[in-house]
Amino acid sequence: MFKIKNVIILAAGRGSRMLDLCKDKPKPLLMYNGKPLIESIIEYFQKKKFKNIYIVVGYLSDKMSYLSKKYNVKLIKNENWENTNNISSIKCVRNLLSNSLIINGDVIIKEDCVSTKYKSSCTYTEYNDSINEWSVETNEKGNIINFNKNPNNWNGLYQREITVISKKLAKYINKDIDNFDEQEYYEILVLETSKKYNIDFVPHVIDKNIIYDLDNKDEFLKEISIAEDDFDKYSDYVDMCSCEDK
Repeated sequence: MFKIKNVIILAAGRGSRMLDLCKDKPKPLLMYNGKPLIESIIEYFQKKKFKNIYIVVGYLSDKMSYLSKKYNVKLIKNENWENTNNISSIKCVRNLLSNSLIINGDVIIKEDCVSTKYKSSCTYTEYNDSINEWSVETNEKGNIINFNKNPNNWNGLYQREITVISKKLAKYINKDIDNFDEQEYYEILVLETSKKYNIDFVPHVIDKNIIYDLDNKDEFLKEISIAEDDFDKYSDYVDMCSCEDK
């Protein structure tokens, strides 16, 4: 068993599928239940006594700067966020990887589900009977052997937005990351490295519908109970939350 040493929140992307919602702010600063998404994530981990929290920022990073003082977290800027996928964000924290928990900065955690100790590297999953992206395939030993990005109503394990990397696996990720395709997702880097060096990388199964990642504008407005064709009410929703980004 190993204990999580640090939490790394990936928050560098533009959130282009959110369209005009992210015109003037990063996706993790969208308001949900009275506060920005990323603040809820930070508070969740701090309540669980995770002390070392790092946030990789990029798009409109100045809008995120207040988090450092408010929550005593460290922000690390990804200068190459616009031209690459999130592997470039992992490169920015490569020297921090060691028994690390990585989470996307736009995740909604509905119920307490994160453990502090793990037997091996893993990615959070749930059983689902209609998966249209990121299904998880395992071998007879229970190790992940593939992420199917377009499974078309797959019935099985659905990858959620949290990955745990052991110190052992982190060592080899650091070794190989410079040779990996920067247009790929970091989860693929973790998977391929685990297979190459024969290191356990398994599904960590949680109950269904505990973790949400809001991929697009319509999903988000539905989640906060605003009709898809009534976007103007989002401004009223933000005002109602009475929470400024400072």
